[in-house]
Amino acid sequence: MRSVASSRSGFRGLAMPYQLKHSPAYNIPLSEEDQQKIGLICGTWAQIELATEILIGCLSAIPDQHALRLLLDRKDMGAKVDLLRGLVTREGQFSPRLQRDIRQLCAAISHWGQKRNTAVHGLWTGGEGAGTMGMLRSKMRFMEPSELEELAENLAIVSCHAFHLHWTNFVRVTSDGDSPWRGRLAPLQPAIE
Repeated sequence: MRSVASSRSGFRGLAMPYQLKHSPAYNIPLSEEDQQKIGLICGTWAQIELATEILIGCLSAIPDQHALRLLLDRKDMGAKVDLLRGLVTREGQFSPRLQRDIRQLCAAISHWGQKRNTAVHGLWTGGEGAGTMGMLRSKMRFMEPSELEELAENLAIVSCHAFHLHWTNFVRVTSDGDSPWRGRLAPLQPAIE
């Protein structure tokens, strides 16, 4: 990829893999591969959000999909995760195993969601110490482009685990009731109960 200079700012960065009709104020100093990783992160996050909404629908037992849509429509992912966590902990409603698995999933979504927000919503800068700087809820977070692959991989694991929880607990039950993603999800989280 060639290096280009922005005509508006004098900023030097990497060229975009395709040419926009209008250039942003500053070039985004990410390789084409890193841009693709951010695309995968966004697409995988959409799957995680969908799986979270499906699990909320299953746990809440709201039969009317329109009512469920109204409930979830303007909630951010943090609120959806809180709702999911609250629904599964209703006493006597769900097995201890499902409660543990949902709590673990919620912890993983929260943990990797913070990193996803930094990658997707942060301001990628160039030069020495290139990376992204995200100011989210008054907390400064930094991320290097080299962290994108790990984030994409871990979000893929979370996505698979979320859909597997739905499949095994609400669509069909496997002979042992276990998820092949369970062992891969647990090491991703510090201090999961």
